[in-house]
Amino acid sequence: MSKMKRNKFLFTFLFFAILGVLPYTAKAQYSLYVGESQFIATPDAPYGGWLENANWTVNGQNLRISEQSFAGAVVYPSHYFEGSESVTVTYTFGYYSGTTPRAGQLQRTFYITCIKVTGNLSETQLSMTIGQKKRLTYYPDDSGYTTYTNKYVTWKSSNEKVAEVDNKGNVTAIAPGRATITFDPVGGPLLYCEVTVERIPPTGISLPTASSTKVAESVTLTPTLTPSNATATITWKSSDEDVATVSGGKVTGKNVGETTITATTDNGLSATCRVTVGKGSVTISADTESGVYVSGKTIVLKSNRSDADIYYTLDGLTPSTLSTRYTEPIVLTQSATLKAIATGSNYETSSVLTREYQITTLSVSSNLDESVEQTPFFIPAVAFSRAVNKSVGVGDVKLMRGTAVIDGQQIVQDGVLYFVPDHPMDAGAYTLTVPENAVIDANGEPNLAVQMIFKVGQGFGAMPKQVSAGGVHSLIVKTDGTLWAWGNNHS
Repeated sequence: MSKMKRNKFLFTFLFFAILGVLPYTAKAQYSLYVGESQFIATPDAPYGGWLENANWTVNGQNLRISEQSFAGAVVYPSHYFEGSESVTVTYTFGYYSGTTPRAGQLQRTFYITCIKVTGNLSETQLSMTIGQKKRLTYYPDDSGYTTYTNKYVTWKSSNEKVAEVDNKGNVTAIAPGRATITFDPVGGPLLYCEVTVERIPPTGISLPTASSTKVAESVTLTPTLTPSNATATITWKSSDEDVATVSGGKVTGKNVGETTITATTDNGLSATCRVTVGKGSVTISADTESGVYVSGKTIVLKSNRSDADIYYTLDGLTPSTLSTRYTEPIVLTQSATLKAIATGSNYETSSVLTREYQITTLSVSSNLDESVEQTPFFIPAVAFSRAVNKSVGVGDVKLMRGTAVIDGQQIVQDGVLYFVPDHPMDAGAYTLTVPENAVIDANGEPNLAVQMIFKVGQGFGAMPKQVSAGGVHSLIVKTDGTLWAWGNNHS
């Protein structure tokens, strides 16, 4: 080595030694079968030093590290690959430069090639008919190295609509066409088998001699081909499409009557079935449920069949085709029991639809100003347009603070419904709910549902001037002259 080159080498070495990093790479070569393990030792520390740590990484998709430490790593190929893949160790070490301890780091890359296990499939081409099954078998040339790989081999079809293959190589023909079966032996390159599923034309076709369905309903006809593994493109036709239509063997009833369905194969064979279409079912619905409504409420009736007729009554009598025919929404100006049916020449008469409608002119004549904050002794009330009495729904009048139900009594007097709480109310937001039919007027007209929202504050408003408390009731005379009472005050 010339003096100039030697000095350059010594300068480079001293420069990296001062930094404590010594770049050093080298190559090593191993050839392994898939699944075969190789222990690769971490290189010795240079300069008489000692190893401190080592980190192993693989560079490639098919190498695996099963164990590693600062001493070395166990490496194996998990799948066959062409060319080479590598594993790299980065290791740190310590050493002395004279009496001064130093630290260094090196990398070393080991290159690994995979030994190919060759083999072949029992068949590289298969010609099959629909429903036929055949098994493909793999024969490795070197079976001594397949103990690991046999656990991971896979079979796959490129077109499972034509041919399927299970995990043991059993191929099943599904439909005419072509498919490629791919076998991955893991220890060697992929192997292929080309499958052709031949079409067998039918020599005969048959259908049921007769079938039936209903208007707006369907029945599916299934042709039988001879031989059983034959395939064909079938054309369907109905002799009377006003009675029934057919598509792909599915016959849909249009009107009551009979029609002949014909199935024809693409090689000219045909079969027929006589289909009878009977009356279908029909339902009816109303857009408004039973309840209390104001005069002028409109009711819309609807059938699930557009060509069905609707008939109805408003006096509670069962309707027939002699009743009023529905042609437009019904406008209610008085209470009524609605009954309605749907029917038609193509349908059986529907079940009777029944709704109870109460029409009322009773209204709320005044309500609470929600913006005004009430006192704890406030008594919520709803005033109606005329005198009322309690009705069947009065027990369902509820006062709530959030989700909490407030106990109290419902009192009806002089056209006003009061809800008297058993105790003074805490501050917060309240809702008074009055259901329909809580009250009723002299003509028997009930109320509509009412909801009143109000807030209770902390203050008392006009302050109490004098208080009288009994065992089960309390009375307060306030500075504004009003008398407030709660509890059991009826005696």
